[in-house]
Amino acid sequence: MTVIRKITRPKLTKLVADRLGATIRAGNLAPGDKLPTERELGERFGVSRNVVREAVNELRARGLLVTRHGSGSVVSGEVHKPVRNAMKDLLAGHAGAEGKLLEFRRILEVHIAELAAQRATVSEIEDMDKILTDFDAAKPNLKRCAELDIAFHQALCRAARNELFGVVVEPLNELLTVTRRRALDRSGAEVAAQSHRDLLEAVRQRDPKRAAACMGKHIDMTMKSLTNMKKGARR
Repeated sequence: MTVIRKITRPKLTKLVADRLGATIRAGNLAPGDKLPTERELGERFGVSRNVVREAVNELRARGLLVTRHGSGSVVSGEVHKPVRNAMKDLLAGHAGAEGKLLEFRRILEVHIAELAAQRATVSEIEDMDKILTDFDAAKPNLKRCAELDIAFHQALCRAARNELFGVVVEPLNELLTVTRRRALDRSGAEVAAQSHRDLLEAVRQRDPKRAAACMGKHIDMTMKSLTNMKKGARR
């Protein structure tokens, strides 16, 4: 005899959290915006304040909301925070953490470059070109160059047209900030600038294969620089 299982309804808390989360991701509530009161949300969703409270707690755990003194719950703009924390915890104390992050970044960003070459708009290409112009002007300020390096890769990620990439690329950028500065210091900003220019030209020419190869070469240089620094430190 076939076992017939009882059909269960999704918890109201999850439904409210999912709908509120969708509102935030759609941009209807921007980072820094204050969330409506529990009473207002309860009336809007037709649920109790207790359900709203639990839903808000779930969104905090997801990184979509943060609590600020005097403001209550506000949109954080840090949806990637749980991913960053998970990466950080997983690699805590691991001697090869930096190398693992770069290895993962290479796999991810090579495909991002490939997709950006297919999907980037003219406006997005112009924005990336402006970032590289600012990069050139910022030399030899390596701290500023590192910030613009991140901005370029963020713009490339947006051009790939897949929001999931950003959720992973952002925490990688944060965890590899120091690595970027060290690589720029060792290899020089000029080398990085040319690498970025080659990559952008491949995107501009709508050449996915070349864009992927340029990105792979770009990250390989950072990995090689890291390896050389470690060898030098052991001498």
